[in-house]
Amino acid sequence: VEYPAIQQTRAQAVKELAALSTPREQIHYVRRQYQTLCRQQGEHREKELSKLVMEVKGYIIEHYGDPQVNVSAVADTFHLSPDHLGRIFNGETGTTVSSYIMDTRISEASKLLRESTVSINDIAALVGYADANYFAKVFRRKMGLTPSEYRRMLRRAKGEGESFEIQDKP
Repeated sequence: VEYPAIQQTRAQAVKELAALSTPREQIHYVRRQYQTLCRQQGEHREKELSKLVMEVKGYIIEHYGDPQVNVSAVADTFHLSPDHLGRIFNGETGTTVSSYIMDTRISEASKLLRESTVSINDIAALVGYADANYFAKVFRRKMGLTPSEYRRMLRRAKGEGESFEIQDKP
C-alpha cells in the first residue's frame, strides 16, 4: 500500500533526520512521520471498509431472491466471520445485515404486489422466502398489513384515483 504523504526515499529520510541537531528534534521528526503514516493507514482502511459495505449491499441486492442468502452466506462470500461482517456493516450503516436483507426482500415484494398480478406465494419465492406463511408474517411485521391486504388496498386506491405511500413500521 502506498501512502502519498510519505513518498520519500530512505536516503532522503535519513538525510533529513541527520540534519536535525538534537536527539529531541530527531524523536519529534520520527513521531511526526509515524503519526502521518498511521493517519493515512486509517484513512485507507476506512475507504476499504466503505468499499466492502457497498459490495455487500450490491451482493444482497443481486441475490435477495435466493432463500439461502443470510448473514452467514454473505459473510462466507466475503471471507469474513458473520460477527465481523455484522460489526463492520452495522458500524457503517446503522442496521444489521439480516435487517438489510429483509428490508430488500420486503421492498421488492411491495413493488411486485404493486406492479404485477403474480400470486403472493410466487412473490414470496421470488424474493427469497421458501415459506409463504413466514413471508406474510415478516411482511405484516414490517408493513403493518399482510401482502393480500396491501395489494387490496393498492387496488382500491388505484380504482378511486388516490395516490399514497405506505410507510414501513418502525
